[in-house]
Amino acid sequence: GEGLWQGLYMDEIGCYLPPVFKKGDNDDRIDVKMKQLLWDKSGLSFTIAATGTGGNDLVGIETGKLGGWGISLHEVGAAMVQGRFGCTYFTGMVKAPLIGGKGKYFTSFDKVDKGAGGNDLRMFFHMEPDGDPKFDFFLAEVKLEEKYTHLDVRYTHSNKQTDVELEMAGHITIAGSEEVTKKLDVNIPGVAFSGMRLANFANPKGSNNSSDVQNMTF
Repeated sequence: GEGLWQGLYMDEIGCYLPPVFKKGDNDDRIDVKMKQLLWDKSGLSFTIAATGTGGNDLVGIETGKLGGWGISLHEVGAAMVQGRFGCTYFTGMVKAPLIGGKGKYFTSFDKVDKGAGGNDLRMFFHMEPDGDPKFDFFLAEVKLEEKYTHLDVRYTHSNKQTDVELEMAGHITIAGSEEVTKKLDVNIPGVAFSGMRLANFANPKGSNNSSDVQNMTF
């Protein structure tokens, strides 16, 4: 009876698209999954996502190019929450041409509540290193800590405002050479820096978005 109905939940169901949709010249096909499907009195909620076969990339980082940077497309998805649009998103990797390291990125488009029944469109982009990248900077070698390094970009449609935040933490090894320093040979390893933040807005009150140098690995 009606009083017995609680709802339907499925953790994950999926399928492969027909071979005509395969990507590239290999046998990789597009894997589409519907995750956390919940249908009850509050409405229908689910996430649908597409990746390559076995969780591989849809577009590999050696294939995708954006302004000279290597870029991959790993997953594309969309979410519905209680019968309403939740968000669309895509994820992947970026390879910087000079540094050579790789970064993981996540981009989403969603609606935020403005109050009084209104909604606003918001775009969010997040990127962080994949591992602890190293690169040379003048006479120093810089190693970034993945856990404490990120780039965030937020754009809200109604006020046309873009918030950008770059935070970095890691270690610097300063090492001179006789060719450069002539008589002075400099070697200062493992100088830690923490909470280096560049942004066009103030850090929100109560934010825990700060680096703790004591938690870093020396």
